[in-house]
Formats: sequence, structure tokens, C-alpha cells
Amino acid sequence: MFALSIDTKTWAFRENRPNNPCPIIARHSRPQLSKFPDTREEALAAYPDDPRYEVRMLGAPDELVKLYGAPPPNWQLIPFGGADVPMFLANADYYVYYHGSEWVEAFGYSLLEAMASGVPVIAPPQFKALFGPAIRYAHLDDVQGIIEALEDNPSAYRTQAVAAREAVEQRFSVDQFLPRLDRNFGGWRGRHRPVPRVGKSTHNRITMMTSNGVGLGHLSRTLGVAKRLPAGTHTSFFTLSQGFGMAVEAGYPTQF
Repeated sequence: MFALSIDTKTWAFRENRPNNPCPIIARHSRPQLSKFPDTREEALAAYPDDPRYEVRMLGAPDELVKLYGAPPPNWQLIPFGGADVPMFLANADYYVYYHGSEWVEAFGYSLLEAMASGVPVIAPPQFKALFGPAIRYAHLDDVQGIIEALEDNPSAYRTQAVAAREAVEQRFSVDQFLPRLDRNFGGWRGRHRPVPRVGKSTHNRITMMTSNGVGLGHLSRTLGVAKRLPAGTHTSFFTLSQGFGMAVEAGYPTQF
């Protein structure tokens, strides 16, 4: 199974838990309402109205207040781009990620960033096939119990943080990308062949690259750009989108 990769050099693993006055429960995402629990009741199960904790949500959309009503006094809603993500995670005690019923999470890259930073992650069981024992899994009603158990057991907290970072380094680091190709596609490197000299071209050569494997938004936008490029531009597509047939049907050389 291929997965997205992360540059572990960007996400420094903290050796010690931050010395916060009270535990900080954090989450970050793009500001889409569907990336948050559907109802106030569900949100409070994951992100409690409890003065013993501070809740920080980076990427909270304006519509969230309309959906949930006035946020509890221990919640801090931060707009998308309102904080440096590595620093945001470095100051967190827990990373709790739950989304709405209509949202399909293509991978869970935000969880991977928290894991790389050494923040224990709590998420729905749907992520277990991907992350295994590197994070803790819970239904909404069980989130608080996991946090309380880790609060009472600093050794378990540390073990969870280290296990998450090790999983990132062993399975998701960019350093593992080429070895993974070697294991799954032996001989893919082939023999070195010099690039043929084709002479000076009067045309621009452009490759459109999209990263999303489920949605069509990335691919649709790049197709829109491609159609508006100057006449004579040589355009090709390199995409992870399962909708790659759209580019093929539009007449572009396409690699899925």
C-alpha cells in the first residue's frame, strides 16, 4: 500500500511534553464545515466544555459558530492560517480529530503531522487500518476516558508519543519512498539512459500535477488552467486522482 509521505525534518519531535497550565486538546484542518462534527453534542464529546482542558481549533470556519452556537469558554477558535502549524502542534498535549458524517477523509495528513511532532493522537476507528497502534482509537463517547487514562499514566503518554514518531519514520517518511518503490516494483530504476537532445523548442512544455486521490476538484481546476494556456503549449498530466479519465478524454497525455 502506498501512502503520502512527510518530511520528518520539518516536524521536530519534542523530547518533553509542554508544561501547560492545563492539557491542551488541539486539532487543525482546512476551514470546511464538514471537517468538524455534525452537531454541538458530538463536538463536545470530542472537545469538552470542561475548564480542566483548553481546546484549540486551528482552521475553524466562521460557520462553526452558526452550527454549534456560542463556543464554550475553554475553546479557542483560530482561523485557517492564523498560527504556524509546527508551533501549534508543539504546544499541544493531545490531537483529537473527528469530522462530519458527510466528509470522506482521503488520508489523514493532519494526523500524520501530529504523530511526527510527538503529540498523542485520538481518532475514530476508521484510521486503524492505516496507522495501526501508532494512535489511540475511540468512538466519541470514549474520547474523554482515553485522555484521562493518559493523564494518569505519564509513562503510557510517552510510549504513545514515541510509537507515533517511530511509525512516521518507518512507514511515512520521505526517506522511505525510494526503498518502498524498490520493494514493490523491483527493477523500476532500469538502466541509465541519457536524455535525447531534441533541439530548441519554440513551445512551452508543462506538466500538471494533482495530489488528491478521491475528489475531482484538483483535477478539474488544473484542466481549466490547461485549456486556457497559449496555443501550442505541450501539456501533460501526472495525477493521483481516480478521475484521470477526464484528462485522457480531453486529449492530454496522462499518467495515473
